[in-house]
Amino acid sequence: MKHRPPCPPHLQKQFDSYAVDHKEPSSFMKACILNDLKTAVQRAEKDELQYLPGVVYLIHWYLPLHAQGSEEAMENWIDKAKKD
Repeated sequence: MKHRPPCPPHLQKQFDSYAVDHKEPSSFMKACILNDLKTAVQRAEKDELQYLPGVVYLIHWYLPLHAQGSEEAMENWIDKAKKD
């Protein structure tokens, strides 16, 4: 089993809100989900940047591919909850 990098509860909650509830993520989480490292670094609160590996781990292992990587994928994922 691979070592899971740490991710604090507030970032886990943001991730779950998007992954499970299909809600718009924070600007930092959005940049991470869109695979936009530059924006993620710019948007991170001072204590969040150290947890970037943990957030990336969550996205890689727990978020469907069709819900990440592009604005279109994100919009479709969020809209899915509105249709259900």
